[in-house]
Parts: sequence; structure tokens; C-alpha cells
Amino acid sequence: MNRYETLIVGSTMLLLLIGIYAVYSASGPIAYLQHNGDVGYFFRRQVMALGIGIAGFLTLWRLNYNVIIELSPVLFGVNIVMLVALFGFGTGRCGVNRWLPLGNGLYIQPSLITLVTVPLFISYIRKKSRSNSQSASKAEWIALGVLSVLFLLIAFEPDLSMAFVVAVVTMVVMFVGGFSIKRLLLIAFIIGITGLIFTFVERYRVERITSFVDPWGNRSGTGYQSVQALISIGSGGFFGKGLCHGMQKFFYLPAPHTDFVYPVIAEELGLWGCTIVLLGFVVLIGAGMKAAIRSGSIVSAIVGTGMVSIIAIPAIVNLGMATGLLPVVGVPLPFISYSGTGLVVALSGMGILASIARIGDRYADDVLGEVGAFDYNGVEL
Repeated sequence: MNRYETLIVGSTMLLLLIGIYAVYSASGPIAYLQHNGDVGYFFRRQVMALGIGIAGFLTLWRLNYNVIIELSPVLFGVNIVMLVALFGFGTGRCGVNRWLPLGNGLYIQPSLITLVTVPLFISYIRKKSRSNSQSASKAEWIALGVLSVLFLLIAFEPDLSMAFVVAVVTMVVMFVGGFSIKRLLLIAFIIGITGLIFTFVERYRVERITSFVDPWGNRSGTGYQSVQALISIGSGGFFGKGLCHGMQKFFYLPAPHTDFVYPVIAEELGLWGCTIVLLGFVVLIGAGMKAAIRSGSIVSAIVGTGMVSIIAIPAIVNLGMATGLLPVVGVPLPFISYSGTGLVVALSGMGILASIARIGDRYADDVLGEVGAFDYNGVEL
């Protein structure tokens, strides 16, 4: 393995170990309450997802990423069908239909799968628009249309926070691919206005924003989650209370094994544990970006940046939410939160990223130096 492969694989394994511990510790009380005393319910399911994810990671790591790019239209099409199927067959709680049932109590979350299929499909569009001398403008409008459809499908589940995450990931890969800045700004403006409309038609979303401004002012209401998260983080101190010795997970902190798993880590492992988590993400993101840049191919740069983005953006959102820097939203922390689909998606993305790091520029078919760094329509970005 080269240096970037080692860093990508090593930091991924580190975050996985922390995640398995965190799910084991944080999910016990709520599993006991919801599943007839079975404290290991969520942990076993996460371990099963981990096995599937590692198999996918190893396969994609050893596979030439160009093969996956060529298959991306099919993968993306299946993903769209799954998103549409949610409106007829989706399941969830509180009027939210984010999961497709697979049978035997297993579910899949299509919106998370979108995080991997979109960068692959955008890179496919970019590649074909050059190799077949298609109109660059047409390729851009196709990509922007894809983004608009995805945003609306996910927002209507409803899952507005994930819709925004997917939109940001898509715009990042389009920017790296050299798509028109003016058109990107236009679609960003339209999505922003649409997001505001979705926000203000639902009272609970407005309350999340107001509680973010002053969570302590409504600590027993809409600010409860943020306040309990801050209490968890503050009570851990430097060294934490010890492995599995946290108290906030005992029905004080909501969603301790999913959205608010980071405060559980802070309470039990303290500042040093939080620092290790942050360093793991920093190393993974840094090594991933370096691998994408040195790949020598605009297509691999798009895919590599996309795979980094599907980790970096949700991590920033989740950590910001957990520490009170962002409003409370339902975005899991990659590798660490309980989420079978999320874990498989994250590991698949890192497998593709490791493949890019492994191959480097040996299979480059679209060298950056020929057109300038991320140059597309004659504009150096």
C-alpha cells in the first residue's frame, strides 16, 4: 500500500472501532426498553452491517474504480427507483417514510445510498461529455436536473436535512468537475429558497431554528436535545467517566446511539476520546483529498472528492449539531452512529477512494494537465 492508501484504510478502521464501541455502549438502554430487554439488539444489527460493509470495502478497494463509474447509470437508476418506491412502500415513524422494508425486520435507507451514486453518476456525465464531444452545456443541465429531482424526492420523504446534504455533495463534485459557476450559484439559490419554503411550512422545523438560537431558554421543550448534548459533553471532562459508564444515555439524551452518539463518546471517553474521533476524520479527509488530487484524472478527482464529501459534510453537520454550533437535524455521524445503510455506504465510498489512491494516475484517461486544474469551459477554477 502507498502512503495515502495506508492513511485512508487506517483512519477508516480507527473510526469503525470507535463506532462499534459507541453503538454497543449507547444503544443498550434504549434497546432494552424498545425490544423486550434485548440490550444487544442494535449492536448485533450494526455488526451485521459492518460485515457487509467491510466486504464491500475490500471488493471496491481492489477493483478498478473506472468499472464502477461505467456502472453508475444503472446504480443511479436503481437508486432513483428506490427513492420513488418510498412513496408507496416506505416505512418509518411520525409520518416519515425514509426506509424501504427488505423483509425479516431489515430496512434500507435510499437517501443515504444517493451519497455514493451521485458522485459516480456526475463523473460519468463529465467523462462522456468529453469523450463523445457532447455539448458541455447539455451535460451541465443534465447534472443540474439530477440534483433538482434528488432534492425534491428526498425533501418530500420528508428528510430536508439529508436533502441539503445530498445537494451540497452534488454541488461540490460539480464544482470540482468544472461545471459553470453561474449555473451552480443559480441552482444553489433555487434550492435555498425551496428549503426555506419547506422549513416554514412545518412548525417543528421553525422551532428547531429558534431553539438553536437559545436552547437554554426552552430547555424542557425544543431546546432539550441540545441542552442534554452539551451536558453530556461537559460532564465528561478530560478523561471521561470510563468505558460504558455514561449516564446521559439512560433516557436523558435523546437518540444517543444515532444522531447524538458524539456526546456519549464525550461523556465516557472525555476530551481525549473526542480528539481521537476528530483526528480520525481529519486524517481520512486530508488523505482522501490528496489521493483525489494526485490521481491525475479529472474523472477520478470528481469521484475522489465526492467520496471525501460524503464523509466530511455529514460529519461537519452532525458534530456541529451535537456541540450546539448548528440546529438539530437528523444526519448520522459516518462510521459511528447506528445506521446499517449509512455504515455500508460510508465503507463503500472509502473502498472506492482507496481504489483511487491505489491506482493513482496509472489508469488516467483524462489527465488534468491537458486542460488545467479542473478546467472545463475554458475557465481555470
